Amino acid sequence: MGDVVVAFAAGSPSPSGTVLISGTGVIATKTIAHAPVALAPEVPVAVAGDGAGAAAWLALRELVPPAEAARLHARLASTGR
Repeated sequence: MGDVVVAFAAGSPSPSGTVLISGTGVIATKTIAHAPVALAPEVPVAVAGDGAGAAAWLALRELVPPAEAARLHARLASTGR
């Protein structure tokens, strides 16, 4: 079992969603019905150029549809989370 599967199961009771793991690199996966269905390529922080925040953005960009990204951005702007 990979890190993203364990991280998702530990962090959410939901059977579907997205998990992002960030450290010296960043990896993200989309899970549907407890099964990973999309894996963003691992992005080393050094490649991202701006640190972990940029690497996280690059990884999530592979998984989150544009409309959902806009909704999340609007929620962050209005609530701060």
